[in-house]
Amino acid sequence: MKKVVLSIILGTLSFFPFFLGAALFEVLGRTSFREMAAGCIAMAAYLAACQFLVARYGFGGETEDSLSGWASPIAMVAPVIAIFLFMAAAEAPGVVLAQGIPMVAAACAGILAGALAARRRAAPAPARAAKSGRLARRMLLQAGASRLLAVAAALALVVAPAAAKDVSKDAMPHRAVNGLAVCVAVQALLAVLMLWKTRTGKTPVAAGVFSPILGLLYLAMASDFLAHGPGMRGAAIALFACGGMDFAVCVLAVAAILQRTDPAETQAAPAR
Repeated sequence: MKKVVLSIILGTLSFFPFFLGAALFEVLGRTSFREMAAGCIAMAAYLAACQFLVARYGFGGETEDSLSGWASPIAMVAPVIAIFLFMAAAEAPGVVLAQGIPMVAAACAGILAGALAARRRAAPAPARAAKSGRLARRMLLQAGASRLLAVAAALALVVAPAAAKDVSKDAMPHRAVNGLAVCVAVQALLAVLMLWKTRTGKTPVAAGVFSPILGLLYLAMASDFLAHGPGMRGAAIALFACGGMDFAVCVLAVAAILQRTDPAETQAAPAR
């Protein structure tokens, strides 16, 4: 059940890499082939990586049979199919053919590739289940901390310099730079907390709560920067990427929280 919940969350977040990839080749006023292709490739790569990690590492103590092994891929593609059905009901047939079908095809291809790659790897032996669970939690926390630090670096090295040079009509460079400095400090603090959790074994509640809030803030800032002219487009794309990475940190934090100690690990732990 935990894998299904995590797969639904990851599938819902797949639209962020899609929009990020499409934004790199965006043409104002129309949807170009390169824009759709880049978005679909980004979505497929993201879902392939997510499905591989979910199927390969999973959660300590969970086992899969031939039927439940399909639950995770189906749950991961379900949000994409839901959006496709909404498009089919609300959009013109041309939009559905040009955008909806390639998006679903890319999602299915990415998830299938990730599932097949995971099946080629042997599952951990029962005797190593406790060690595998601890390793999985550590990897989740380290991955989240690395993304938090990457966002802090992008804000400091890409977004802040661009905001300081913003000369558009509605620009407030001083306030923008000060706000970004606070965001960099919060990102670094959350990263330190997540790394500390790898030593203590406690759950990363702070990162799970604050990272999606910061992600929404970055998406709002990116939308605002797009209206400031072509000179702020690079900063806006960087903010879209920062928002997506912070949402990914939230997923990693939730996965680490759900990755509870299984009975085998509890029995193997020495008495204190």
